[in-house]
Amino acid sequence: MYEQLNYKSGRLSLKWRGTVFNTDDYDSQLYAYEDGLPMQFDLGTYNGRGKSMFFLASWKAAENLKIAARYEVTYYTDREVYSSGSDLRLTDSPASFHVGCLWSF
Repeated sequence: MYEQLNYKSGRLSLKWRGTVFNTDDYDSQLYAYEDGLPMQFDLGTYNGRGKSMFFLASWKAAENLKIAARYEVTYYTDREVYSSGSDLRLTDSPASFHVGCLWSF
């Protein structure tokens, strides 16, 4: 289940999405298309129990320049670590922050 809010005013655009998920195991994970930085999209994958959210802000700095930033975090309630092997993270709430731009000419 998810909810998404979009706001646009002049050159500024804001997006927020909150997701709650509950699956039986890794084989029944959910895939969700999510808005990303300019010329990019993200495919979120969720399994287990938890909630996730992302916040995307973009600003049209000039006619041919768009700057954007995206923050995302996922909280798992059914584990204490995220992933395994060389990708193991000692947290139940991995997060990331990305900044990008699109310059057209």
